[in-house]
Amino acid sequence: IKFTSNDFFTMEQVKSKFPNKLVYNGYDEMFLAGLSMGADGGIGSTYNFMADKFVKIKALFESGEIEKAQEELDKQKETLNDAKKQLEDGEAKLAQGEKEFKSAYNEFYATKDEALAKIEAAKNELATSETQLNQLKTTIDQLKASLTNESLTDEQKANLQTQLTTLEQQYSSGVVALEAGKAELTKNEQALTSGEQQLLATQKTLEATRQELTKQKANLESGIAT
Repeated sequence: IKFTSNDFFTMEQVKSKFPNKLVYNGYDEMFLAGLSMGADGGIGSTYNFMADKFVKIKALFESGEIEKAQEELDKQKETLNDAKKQLEDGEAKLAQGEKEFKSAYNEFYATKDEALAKIEAAKNELATSETQLNQLKTTIDQLKASLTNESLTDEQKANLQTQLTTLEQQYSSGVVALEAGKAELTKNEQALTSGEQQLLATQKTLEATRQELTKQKANLESGIAT
């Protein structure tokens, strides 16, 4: 029988009425009290990682060294209290992390559509600029071809050359601006993707932490009277 209660009078009555039955104390931190009232041993979650301490407490009790047994139990209680404190700290940090995540999540998705719209507009502008540069390049090629016409006068050639130089400068500046625009577009797209990935990673980390804390809490609560 596993007796998980602090009503040790009832435990003693059960043991007296059924002397051939094994009675195991339930609450870890009341192990010594259970032994003193006739429990044959104990069943608790913390025995999984502190079995040696409880074995020692039982041995001390059976040898009549009650004070030493109590000292060992007090050490065990301190360990449990430390575990509870760590759990509480972990839960507090998780709550803060979830609060910060929610704020970042709302902020990101509140501006995501606007960011996507700007990216799309930038793509359209770059496409238009690229088309204009291609047209400019065609004009430059035509001017270059015209300069090979031997029937042109020197004055006509000079005028064409001036136009060509101006257009080539415009084309060169346009190419630089186009490449800079593409780089900025790529940067913005990567930032948007990275932001979303970071949110997903944070969400997974918080969920894993939540599950671990839930597991720790269940383990403690199964062996601690609250």
